[in-house]
Amino acid sequence: MNLYVAAYRLLLPRRYRRYLERSGGNEDMVRETLRYGTFFEEYRLYGFAGKSDAERREYLTDAVRNRICRRINSRKGQLTVEDKWLCYNTFKDFYKRDAVLLGNPGDAEQIVHRSPFPASQMVAKPVDGCGGRGVRLLQAGNADELRRQLESLLSEHPRWIVEQCIVQADAMARWNTDTVNTVRMNTILRDGHITHYTPFILVGRKGSFVNNGAQGGLFASIDAASGKIITDAFDEAGNRFERHPDSDVPFRDEQIPQWSDLLKITDEMAHRLPDVTYIGWDMALTPDGWVCVEANKGEFVAQQTTLGRGLRREFETIVGLHHGVSPQNNELTSMKYLIVGLGNIGAEYDGTRHNSGFMVLDRLLKACTREGGEKPTYVLDRHAYRAEVKLKGRTLVLIRPTTYMNLSGKAVQYWLQKEKIGIENLLVIVDDIALPVGKIRMKKQGSHGGHNGLANIEELLHSPNYCRLRIGVGNNFGQGHQIDYVLGRFSDEEQTLLDPALDRAVEAVKAFATLGPDRAMNMYN
Repeated sequence: MNLYVAAYRLLLPRRYRRYLERSGGNEDMVRETLRYGTFFEEYRLYGFAGKSDAERREYLTDAVRNRICRRINSRKGQLTVEDKWLCYNTFKDFYKRDAVLLGNPGDAEQIVHRSPFPASQMVAKPVDGCGGRGVRLLQAGNADELRRQLESLLSEHPRWIVEQCIVQADAMARWNTDTVNTVRMNTILRDGHITHYTPFILVGRKGSFVNNGAQGGLFASIDAASGKIITDAFDEAGNRFERHPDSDVPFRDEQIPQWSDLLKITDEMAHRLPDVTYIGWDMALTPDGWVCVEANKGEFVAQQTTLGRGLRREFETIVGLHHGVSPQNNELTSMKYLIVGLGNIGAEYDGTRHNSGFMVLDRLLKACTREGGEKPTYVLDRHAYRAEVKLKGRTLVLIRPTTYMNLSGKAVQYWLQKEKIGIENLLVIVDDIALPVGKIRMKKQGSHGGHNGLANIEELLHSPNYCRLRIGVGNNFGQGHQIDYVLGRFSDEEQTLLDPALDRAVEAVKAFATLGPDRAMNMYN
């Protein structure tokens, strides 16, 4: 291998050899590129020097993402995403601005004489460009100057899209006024259902017209459900920023405005290309609402850098690759979900309101039969009774914690790590006094609401961003008697309402694993 590494170094373009020298690149970096197509920048940003081969394979490098997208996206649909002119014509009503194609000197002349467009400033982009490379801001002082700039563009690249400039809303301009700051909203369309996956904000630096990370911009991850920024910002040099270095505006916990509108708009756009499973949308907020800047292939540098973990396993799961490639041996691995029923162990707690999570889990277990007719059963394991069932190609790991309610997080944390399951595939089933008996509600995230079991889970996972299925137990108790109430049993009248609710809860769990949380919430909330 050393001979191949040496030969590869000699064949590298000069700029990559210089990059290797500047970054202290070694044989391991070159070997990673040779074997897996990992870019040098990815090796550095993801800290591959300190990671094992198995840990590295958990990351979605550009090479891996491209292979996956070739499997899940149609070639025609992918071309629409990658060609900026095709994309503009497909989604023109979402762009809400004028644009023209520059492909020859005749086009340049038409642009010069077009009315009312062009404006005094325009943006020009190579139609097949990416990463913010080649983007130009045209200053059209007069017709002759504009004609000169357009003809100069054609000498650099054969096809450009020339657009009106976007005027961004003040709420997004506060980080940096020199660029249009955007949100990258990644959509995954599967079985008619949209998942908004790992969105992030892109913000430029003072004096720069382009906000892309490859051009020095900053990026921070956003919670898909709430629209709040959940990390500090980073740049592609690996620097971390709690506040924008030019404006001093913070990132973490800041709310992106009009978030529900953005989710709805990108839903509509994704459904317009039903043969493309995964798309990254760059969206800008104007005084008149959200507009599309462009669509793209949706790289994962920003998300994996800010979140500090690889996203390959969960991405493969969400896009429907039921059998993802194992990083160790390329064998097939199934999608896994951790389903946790909360409660207290011991006969004295059986049937109590606080054990509603156990009740749902027990019904789910009875409803599932292994191949050959064998009924799955619980086995006492570390911190929990554990069972495993198969459902439409998914593996559901069911646990009843033995830690008692107030230390439930200990079991959840252990089994997520043990089974290598991402938090997005976690569902916690819990009793809720805020819901009447007979009602159930699924939520993708939220506060613990004073529930000790959820509070401990949130504390140990360092996040409230996991799904929970709430089972209504009512609140028919006097002041100071809540503990006695939740540790009491349902009345006969309440039981008649509870039984069908538990059956619906079982179906909601199945829908969570097979259809995703959004579809499950629409069906059972």
